[in-house]
Amino acid sequence: MSATDAAFTAIRETLSEIIANRGETPPEITLETSVRETVVLDSFEWAEFAIAIELKLGADPFDRMRERNADIHRVADIVALFDPA
Repeated sequence: MSATDAAFTAIRETLSEIIANRGETPPEITLETSVRETVVLDSFEWAEFAIAIELKLGADPFDRMRERNADIHRVADIVALFDPA
């Protein structure tokens, strides 16, 4: 499994778990899924997401966003933060 595939899997599973924990059925999450319209998390859920991803992938996604001056719209944008290239 490539690093990109591993990042996508971890991100998809984490988002699905957070949505399920609030009692909702998670949507199908693909690379094109909007994190502003389809996967809508509140600030506490984003914090939970960041902690879980840091534990799974070894880096804080918000630190990566700042380092790369990234703007996040889709799941693919989050996955790109963990692209080793």
